[in-house]
Amino acid sequence: MINQLEILGREVKTQAALFEQHDKISENEIFEKDKNLYISKNISFIKKIIMDYKYRFFSIEFAALNISNPKNVKYAYKMEDMDQDWIFSGKRNYVSYAGVHPGKYVFKVKALNRDGLWSEVLALKLIINPPFWKTWWFLLFEILAFIAILILIFQYFVKVRTNKLLRIQNQTIKIANQKLTESERNLKELNATKDKFFSIISHDLKNPFASLFSMSELLVQNFSSSSEKEKLFMVRKNYESVKLIYELLENLLTWTQSQRGKIEFTPVEFNISKIIEINSNLHRIQAEKKGVKLISQIADEILAFGDREMINTVVRNLINNAIKFTPGGKNIEIGVNKNDHFVEVFVKDEGIGISRENVEKLFRIDKKVKSIGTNGEKGTGLGLILCKEFIEKNSGKIKVESEVDKGSIFSFTIPSGKHND
Repeated sequence: MINQLEILGREVKTQAALFEQHDKISENEIFEKDKNLYISKNISFIKKIIMDYKYRFFSIEFAALNISNPKNVKYAYKMEDMDQDWIFSGKRNYVSYAGVHPGKYVFKVKALNRDGLWSEVLALKLIINPPFWKTWWFLLFEILAFIAILILIFQYFVKVRTNKLLRIQNQTIKIANQKLTESERNLKELNATKDKFFSIISHDLKNPFASLFSMSELLVQNFSSSSEKEKLFMVRKNYESVKLIYELLENLLTWTQSQRGKIEFTPVEFNISKIIEINSNLHRIQAEKKGVKLISQIADEILAFGDREMINTVVRNLINNAIKFTPGGKNIEIGVNKNDHFVEVFVKDEGIGISRENVEKLFRIDKKVKSIGTNGEKGTGLGLILCKEFIEKNSGKIKVESEVDKGSIFSFTIPSGKHND
């Protein structure tokens, strides 16, 4: 018979009363209370024992009955599903097991008497319950969790890839939109340029030609009957028309060449003081006729770096405009400021000024700004657009500050020459 069971070095005792108090505990289960282990019946009468996973370290003691001289009895035992053959233990009547895996086992033992006869086999069923992490439902949960994680990882990578593709697509669309916007802007500028060109041809050039034609016709028809004063008036008007036509054609030709990229850009170091001096002298007679005083106090040599002819055109246009929109008795000041990197040229007048609304349109080809000079002078606004293109070509900036009835300050910057003091 099996006469003793030890688990984790503690003997399993019999205590039936405890099992009567706990209906949920099977009579075949090991019950632990106050660090002691109990079972419902004596171990010798139990055919099956159910143990928790933590009780998988145990010892079984056995003994033979109805055998005289039991000291000479020998034993053999076998744990089915663990031992393939019977294990002969000799006179040792106990066996220990450690770390037994969860499962169902049958412990068998038999005794050999002195006559060489084996007793009947005694069997004890042992069931070791698995821990929760080895139960089928927990394994199923782990599998489902693993599958869920794989799905989440897959979805994450799909999402990352999709987002990457979307970013690339959005970037492509953004670049395409930028190109379309740029093309649209260029198209608008081309249309505005075309409209500006036809406006100059059809209107701005037509008017002075019409005036020239009318005055010339009147002079021819009434030359004999006209007084010297009348003849002088008509000749002066013809001169003014021719001068306006010449200025328009000069700016128009320069502008069209700039649009077609036909103007060669040749940056060199040059004396900008000389450019201002030449243009001031060129326009001084025109200013004096209107009673406008040109003031220019500039050092003899201030070096700048850029295309000399472009800057010459800019200075000429700015001085001409200042004279055009400044009434008699007022002043126009031309000056230069310099630092280590840039030279700033400004033309300050005491003229009629420009409204804030028109200031924002001055340098735009798609906006029309029409102003009449103080003596009825006309212009197209093409000169300022040309000035902006030329200054930006020379890595500079042009700006205007103006107040109606108080005057304007046009200024631009270009790189300074290397040999400035």
